[in-house]
Order: sequence, then C-alpha cells, then structure tokens
Amino acid sequence: MWIDKLGQMKKESGMTLDDIIEKSKVSKGTLNKIFAGQTKDPQLSSIKAIVHAMGYTLDDLEDKIKKSPTPGKAEVGGLSEDKKELIDDYDKLNFSGKRAAQNAIKGLTCIPEYQNSKSAEA
Repeated sequence: MWIDKLGQMKKESGMTLDDIIEKSKVSKGTLNKIFAGQTKDPQLSSIKAIVHAMGYTLDDLEDKIKKSPTPGKAEVGGLSEDKKELIDDYDKLNFSGKRAAQNAIKGLTCIPEYQNSKSAEA
C-alpha cells in the first residue's frame, strides 16, 4: 500500500515529522493524518510536497510501490558476494547516508589506482 511506502521513505530519509512540516509547508494535522493512514485520498499536491521535502520524487514513490517488500534481494541474482554485501550495507543507510555513499564511490572511481582495468581503458 502506498502509505507503507511513504512511511518507508520517511524512515530512509531520517527526517522527523517536524522536519517534513518545515520543508513541505504541509500542516501538521494533514501530515499526521496522511502518515497515520487516516486520509484515504490525499491531495496530490500534499503528497508531492511531502515526497519532495524528503528528497524524493513521485516516481520514487511509485517505484517503491512496484518493488517487492525486500528490494534488492530478488534483483541481485548473479552478483558476486562482495557486491551483494555492498548492496545490503547500502540498503541500511538513510537518504543522507546513501547520498554520501554515492558521492564517495564517484570520487573513488576518479582515482587511477582504484580503477579496474576495464575502467582504465574506457
């Protein structure tokens, strides 16, 4: 259900309700009702503001709805154990941690001594 996915996004973002209220400009009452599942058909503008405040898009919410309850597990078939472990560790991070990890990896890929032979040839 979409409300569960919205809650998952909140958890991953590491934001409090007060943080979301401040950034989204959605009233506390509306926000509480949405996260509690009391609003069955909330306004799109409210959901959009909430999702954007947490650093996501509506597409991200839709993607979370389409994925299995344990994203990453079924999708990692054929990967080496070290890559599976990396994905599992990444999934434990909140939104800010994931951004930091992505930036760190991008930085490491620019350092020649860390590049594999395929990267060096490209």
